[in-house]
Amino acid sequence: MPEGDATCRAASALRTALVGRTVSRFESSRLIGPSIRSGSAVERIDTHGKDIEIVFDDGVVLYTHMRMTGAWHLYRPGQKWRKRRHHASVIIETDDWIAVAFKASEVETYRQ
Repeated sequence: MPEGDATCRAASALRTALVGRTVSRFESSRLIGPSIRSGSAVERIDTHGKDIEIVFDDGVVLYTHMRMTGAWHLYRPGQKWRKRRHHASVIIETDDWIAVAFKASEVETYRQ
C-alpha cells in the first residue's frame, strides 16, 4: 500500500464501515497483545503514515502497519474475497461488514 492517499482512503472506508458498530468476531493470526473482544464497539480510526489504528470502546487499540504489500479490504457478509483467506492478518466482523487486513507487516494491540 503506498503512503499517504491510499492509507487515508483505506481509513476513511474503514471509518464508514466500522465506527459505532459492534464487533461480532475478531481473528488474527499475527496478533501481539490483548485480543479484541466480541461485543467491543469501534470508537474511531486514526492514521499515521502507513499505520492505521482502530480504537475500541474498552480502551484497546489495534495497530496495523501495511508496508508496500499490505491492504485493508471491506466485504459484505457472504461476499467473495478478492484475496485468499490465508493472507489475512486481521479479520474484524460486524453485522454489516467484514474488514480484512491482508499481509499486514505488523499487527499489535495495546491499552490506552
